[in-house]
Amino acid sequence: MTNYIVTRTYRENRRNSSKKPNSDFSDICVKHFDFVRLDFIMIANKVLRAPFVEINWRNQLRKIKKNDIVWIQFPLYSSLGTNILFNYCKKVKAKIIILIHDIQYLRDFPTMRNEEISWLNRADTIIAHNDSMKQQFIDDGVFVNIVTLKIFDFLDSNPFVTKLKKDDPIIFAGNLDKAPFLRKMDQIYPVNAFGITKDKNFPMNVNYFGSFDQEELAYELQGSFSLIWDGDSTETCSGPLGEYLKINNPYKVSMSLALGIPVIIWKKAALANFISENKLGICVNSLQEIKYKIHELSENEYQALIINAQNQGERLRNGFYSKDVIKAIVEYY
Repeated sequence: MTNYIVTRTYRENRRNSSKKPNSDFSDICVKHFDFVRLDFIMIANKVLRAPFVEINWRNQLRKIKKNDIVWIQFPLYSSLGTNILFNYCKKVKAKIIILIHDIQYLRDFPTMRNEEISWLNRADTIIAHNDSMKQQFIDDGVFVNIVTLKIFDFLDSNPFVTKLKKDDPIIFAGNLDKAPFLRKMDQIYPVNAFGITKDKNFPMNVNYFGSFDQEELAYELQGSFSLIWDGDSTETCSGPLGEYLKINNPYKVSMSLALGIPVIIWKKAALANFISENKLGICVNSLQEIKYKIHELSENEYQALIINAQNQGERLRNGFYSKDVIKAIVEYY
């Protein structure tokens, strides 16, 4: 019996924030559990994409035999590639484990609900982000075995961020065009912003530092806390992305903790309990609370949050949560 780990890659070299969580999990599987890697290769050319997938993907899948276990990092962002994979696994009677990275019907494509639930129900086991996501799947008709990851790991060997001061601006890193609330931060709290954006005209108290690869960010980030927030409102996390935070484990939480940065997170976010229970930052209902919450912290309390973030960061850097769930599933099957 062989364990295969399916990882989506791009033939072209392109900046993509989803590459690291995929490659990290794949690296843990290969290095620590002797999995065999299967690369689902995407190409930019839309005309050639379908025939390329048909030929290249089918050739790779010929390795899979009866009773092998295929671990799929979901989604592949290709209905064609996903269907070919599921159909082949069924044909040869291989088992399927799905690790959820994103779930599109709950994020921004509700029309994909039936298709994605159908795929999930063809798995033997699903690894959901957390208990909230697990319950959402059950409510939506997913009936197969579901386990939880708790939080994404973040493999890293860079030093912890040292430019952290309690009264410095908070940090926001990500796609800034998907964070319209930043345009409303005037008079609320200073922000150091990192990420891609088409419009670099921010309010006076939002300092734009530019866009960096995740590996470069460790040397560029500076501030006090890493902000985990979505939507267009400063009062609450609103809209589809705000709702998604209630079930999703944002990868920027893992990145922040792996770099030793405590976080500020919406109180209704799925990871809020994890942050609160492990004393890794501050939970708020609105961004207006940030000023008062930080002001209430003593310097000793702030330094304790940094130490806790670094301790948790060591776990994430070493793949603790991925190893834990992989080991349990491998032993079961």
